[in-house]
Amino acid sequence: NFYLPPQISWVSPAQGSELGGYQVTIHGTDFNNIQGSIRCKFNSTLSPSTAVYVNSTYAVCTSPAYPLYDNGLSIDPSTGSIVNPPTATLLLELSFNDGVDYTSNHVQYRYLPTPNITAIVPRAGSVLGGTIITVMGSNFIPTSFLTCFFNLNTSSLPAGSSTLSVAAVYVSSTQLTCQSPDVHSFFSGPLIDPNTDTQFPILLSIANSAIDPNQIVLQSAEYIYYAQPVVVSLYLSRGSSAGGAVVRVDGSFFNNITGDIRCRFGSIESPRFAYYINSTQIECLAPQQVNGTVEVEIAFNSFDYTANHVEFVVTPQPIVNAIYPRSGPITGSTPVTVFGDNFFASPGWPCRFQSNSSLSAPARRPLLCC
Repeated sequence: NFYLPPQISWVSPAQGSELGGYQVTIHGTDFNNIQGSIRCKFNSTLSPSTAVYVNSTYAVCTSPAYPLYDNGLSIDPSTGSIVNPPTATLLLELSFNDGVDYTSNHVQYRYLPTPNITAIVPRAGSVLGGTIITVMGSNFIPTSFLTCFFNLNTSSLPAGSSTLSVAAVYVSSTQLTCQSPDVHSFFSGPLIDPNTDTQFPILLSIANSAIDPNQIVLQSAEYIYYAQPVVVSLYLSRGSSAGGAVVRVDGSFFNNITGDIRCRFGSIESPRFAYYINSTQIECLAPQQVNGTVEVEIAFNSFDYTANHVEFVVTPQPIVNAIYPRSGPITGSTPVTVFGDNFFASPGWPCRFQSNSSLSAPARRPLLCC
């Protein structure tokens, strides 16, 4: 049987992982299935299976594995310099008579390296999504398919969980960013049970090209979703512009997954990390700032702050001008009147006598009795 010479015009996708296993659609003209054995080769490397004939204009074949480092492609043969990350462009050809005669259209298919992940920052975020995650590693390629996969298929999740994918933003061959998705819409019921669950881990993977979902766990890092924290109230709810007040924050779904809890008073971050007490309480150190009313918000991964708008009043620094009396017995309990300014009504002012403290009677501006 004679047939017209088949011609390959283009392939889709035109690139894939060095791991192989991708279904590559080959478009062209005068394809046939006369002999029933269509072969694909990538340079001299044969596909692991025969191609699937669809019609006279396209067929589908499986890309073979082509380990880039094993093929010496970490070195540019023309310059002798190291290519990082390595890629390889091969010529894809078809045979319609069991490998005897191949096309010679020189259509290119590009092999990409397997991305490696060494670290992610932050390593946890809210189930509401929106966290910008910086991924560090190697072998990242700026392709239109560069993707972050959030693999939710773990034993800790409800039935029906799936793999979520979002486009990655290329920064360099060793760094990229992606935004965590809101995972609620992928479940029929509530994702987090407030009575039992506060967090669950998933696997974050990277692909340079369209990927087989079965390969997404080959190179991955753990990312932890946690229930959205809520700030309810503050104690103390006001403090001096000089800063230094220890403010207890009350709320729900607090966590210490990362150990990096930040407090923000208005636009100013606390000068140190918050102290985690339990899932409903943390302590923050108020920073120096101008007088006024600010909102206190908390970030449990150092990046994503709550938005509950709980207010903290910043007051002028209290000034002590004089005290009466100026002496008393070592047994203590002497009422002392303090004269000054910027005192305000409070359930009780702490008075410090060098390293010792006592709790005041109710304040009367500008007098304060201790």
